[in-house]
Amino acid sequence: WGGHTSAFSHAMVFPAGKLMFCGIPKTGITRWLQFLRFYIGANDYQSFPHFKKDRLPLLLDAMEIEVQEKLLNDPEWTKAVFIRHPLDRVLSGYLDKVVSGQTKPLAKNTTFAEFIQYLEKEGKGDG
Repeated sequence: WGGHTSAFSHAMVFPAGKLMFCGIPKTGITRWLQFLRFYIGANDYQSFPHFKKDRLPLLLDAMEIEVQEKLLNDPEWTKAVFIRHPLDRVLSGYLDKVVSGQTKPLAKNTTFAEFIQYLEKEGKGDG
């Protein structure tokens, strides 16, 4: 634990609400980080929050091991993880990366069916 390299590197703490949550990418975590930065008084809380230094104290992984253990074992704290339905995530990935033209191995005019075939091939390690 500790040192920003552990399994807790995406775990955030919201002390006022005794809330700890895992910030899995692409599940709305940007909005949660913006909210937490608003709460701590950041003037630019609506900006892209992922690399802002003021969020570091909110990271569980930035805390001393003893503090981490106390929070993780305290029954008064709520622990949560926010997830997304896998099919919603696939559609979002297609729209965000393929339709917008941000994915190099796939052309912008790649159909959704072709995208699924690509994912199946990549998932099997054939590509």
